[in-house]
Amino acid sequence: MASTQQFHQKLNQFNIPNQFHAFLSGHGLSGPDYGWNYFHKHSVDSLSYVGQQFQKAYQLLKK
Repeated sequence: MASTQQFHQKLNQFNIPNQFHAFLSGHGLSGPDYGWNYFHKHSVDSLSYVGQQFQKAYQLLKK
């Protein structure tokens, strides 16, 4: 987690838009907040953010 936070801080230093959220969970195989359950719980928000960034970049390219 520390390296992910450092990466987030570096992006901020360069004024690169990003979001960082830390959720309690792990990479285990079972449980409501582990493995694929974790992925499914957070994938919509993650992919929506990525899609928004692609849309912003596309709009800039169209100008």
